[in-house]
Formats: sequence, structure tokens, C-alpha cells
Amino acid sequence: MGDEVDTIRKQRLAQMQQMQHQQQRADHQQQQQQQQQREEAEERRRVILRAVLEPDAAERLNRIALVKPDKARQVENTILSMAQSGRLAGKVSEDALIGLLEKVQETTQKNTSGVKWKRDRDFAEDDDDF
Repeated sequence: MGDEVDTIRKQRLAQMQQMQHQQQRADHQQQQQQQQQREEAEERRRVILRAVLEPDAAERLNRIALVKPDKARQVENTILSMAQSGRLAGKVSEDALIGLLEKVQETTQKNTSGVKWKRDRDFAEDDDDF
């Protein structure tokens, strides 16, 4: 009876290990598929941007992306949405790109508030007592 229990335990352990291995393999495949989808989406972005940007504008946007990737991404998203909705009359020139950058800058400045200092007035008055 002890041998049967050991055999059953070993079989059960082998089953669990096999199930765990299959799950890990499935997770790995899913991660690879998601990575491939992200890469394909990024490639579609680059193709569309290449199609709608003049070379000077594309070069400026690439330089901005090196320094401020978030800002470049915002401008890219704006250009892509304009292209998809048909609001672009032609290719985006460097001057038009500068205008978009200024609009993004204004929007981010409006949305981010500065540092506000709040002083405890009672504490400041107590300093005179020392």
C-alpha cells in the first residue's frame, strides 16, 4: 500500500510539473505575440509618419524625441490623429511641426500647475517670540 501511495504521489507531481511547464510555455508564447503586436503597431506609426512628414519635419521630430521623448510622442499622436481623420491637407512641413510643438507646449503648461507654497501663518508669527 505504501508503494501505491508513493507511485500516485510521483504521478501527481509529474502531472503538476507538466501542467506548470505547459502554462509557462503558453505565457511565453503570449508575451512573444504581444511584443510582436507592439512592434508591428510601432512600425505602422513610423510608416504613417514618414508618409505625412516632410524630411525636415521628420528630422526635427527625431531630434526632439532624443531630448524629450514624451513631447515627441504627443506630437506624433496629434499628427497621426490628424492624418487618420483627414485633417491634413498635405505633408506636414517643419513650420507646421513647430506650430504643433507650440500648441503641445501650451497645453502641457496649462495642465501642469506650478509649485505652490503654503506657509503656516501661526508658525511664522511664533518665530518672533524666540
